[in-house]
Amino acid sequence: MVVIIKVLNPNLSDLERTTLSANVSSGTTITVDSNQGLAVSDYIVIGNLQTDNTELRKISTISGLTITVDSALTTSHIAGEYVRKTSYNQVQIYRASSQAGTYSLLTTIGLDFSNQNGETVYIDNTGASTDYYKTKYYNATTLVTSSFSTAVKGGGLSTYITKENFRLRTGISTSDLNDSILDTFLQRATQQIRDKCYILRRREFMSSSTDSEGTKRYYFTHGYLADDNLDSTIDKNDLEVLEMNSDGTVENDITAQVDSIDQYNAYFTLNDGYPSDDSYNVFCTYRWTRYPIAEVTDDLEELCESLAMTYYVKRTITDSYKRGIKNISVPGLSISREADAFKDMLEYYDKNSQRLINKLQPIKFVSWEGNTALTQYPNAQGQPLKRDMLNSFENLDARIDRYRRR
Repeated sequence: MVVIIKVLNPNLSDLERTTLSANVSSGTTITVDSNQGLAVSDYIVIGNLQTDNTELRKISTISGLTITVDSALTTSHIAGEYVRKTSYNQVQIYRASSQAGTYSLLTTIGLDFSNQNGETVYIDNTGASTDYYKTKYYNATTLVTSSFSTAVKGGGLSTYITKENFRLRTGISTSDLNDSILDTFLQRATQQIRDKCYILRRREFMSSSTDSEGTKRYYFTHGYLADDNLDSTIDKNDLEVLEMNSDGTVENDITAQVDSIDQYNAYFTLNDGYPSDDSYNVFCTYRWTRYPIAEVTDDLEELCESLAMTYYVKRTITDSYKRGIKNISVPGLSISREADAFKDMLEYYDKNSQRLINKLQPIKFVSWEGNTALTQYPNAQGQPLKRDMLNSFENLDARIDRYRRR
């Protein structure tokens, strides 16, 4: 099973910070505007956080405003980019079979300060939805660790983004939107993603081949297996597997006999002795998606955030006009009576949602018009997508005008 663990990177805002005083593209030497608070063996993050050119290095020597690091830089940096001190350079990931159980060190990996979401991601290929995880930040030089994080269940996510990450990324506080309504928005967004980005295949005949070790593999004919039950893992719980005889008079559910699933090569295997008769055919009901889940977790999280924000913004403007409020406030945006700024915000999140949906949706078919390929992206029911949110602008404007006249 695959369990994806996302660790929020440590906050560096309260630690020492300086800037590069000259451009640098390689080598182990940088020059800075100040060395205050920096010392040999400290870890530093060079470059702007959450960008591709962010690099984590250890200070080897300091001579005035010249700093030598432990390994050569691999990307170019320009004068003025930040150089930040970090107390930790790694994260330790622990796992237990129960929340109150004994947590054993699973792995230690380097912190990824280049991740655009400010997270370090680890994929546990041997995890289970019933496992629990805790993390610690770790300094590989001083051996200092942070305290344990709170325990998180491997299959505990019922939405593609947690409430905590949503609030962190959007700035929406509990006073703006309470947890109960936010839960509804995130679940609604997750269901919309599931409907639009996963394609359902019902009782598909599974072709098979035998590998070099004599194990029969049953192949999915479309894309990659989707996380149908939204437990953040790809396993037998995302399938329904049946064995049937040729005339359909025998039909047995053998889902429990699925032995392994290879998502990347799109097949599963069964336990020895199954199907129970060599003449039986195997059928499978599943949802498929365009990409392996491990490759698009950041996109799914961003899409869930964007969809939930459209619900929130629509609700905010509608409720405000119902109450007769002429000027309302959304974090980072003052909305006038005309609601033009609000519509811009709504349009931004809608366009971002559509961009990600178009990226993630499975390609159903490609038709040709002359020399031009016309690709259509259907939803889970095989129907063409509609720009339902942008089309709702007219309805929104009508509601606003109606409330104004009251």
